[in-house]
Amino acid sequence: ATGQGLNGAVRIAANGQMMFSGTLSGPLITTTTNTAIYAGTPGNFQLIARRGDPAVGTAGAVYNSSFSGLSQQNSGINANGEVLCLSTLLGGDVVGTTNDVALFTGTTAGLTMVARKGDLGPTGVTLSNVLGNFISQMNLNGQIVFDVNYALGSGSPATTATEDRAMWI
Repeated sequence: ATGQGLNGAVRIAANGQMMFSGTLSGPLITTTTNTAIYAGTPGNFQLIARRGDPAVGTAGAVYNSSFSGLSQQNSGINANGEVLCLSTLLGGDVVGTTNDVALFTGTTAGLTMVARKGDLGPTGVTLSNVLGNFISQMNLNGQIVFDVNYALGSGSPATTATEDRAMWI
């Protein structure tokens, strides 16, 4: 694959660690595999995730987001090279729109799923959205804070419209 250039926002940590997305081209590249996220330092960028690659923490789903432009709200990198990214998911264990979005964090050595739409939270609430309000931040220790939405009627006591949003750490 050949890179066609940077897309969207470039995320830069205080020490120069960078995260960016790009579009790929080549004979084996299709519209379902043509974008990716990279991180590192100039001269040492590594692949983080590519559209169409197996998604970590799933049973056969793939990253389905067009990583053609990172959003400032749902991506980040810290000075340790730890990244944060959101992706839609396709195939495998994805059931319609009940569990088709997940938040990931990690390094160039690999990602870990942090939260997925459809996961159960405290008191049995079901996550109806991850980063529904596009709020996320990551500190130097790799701790993240992000917003979630709860499915109305889920949990015990049942979630109501006045308490269906939360910030998770």
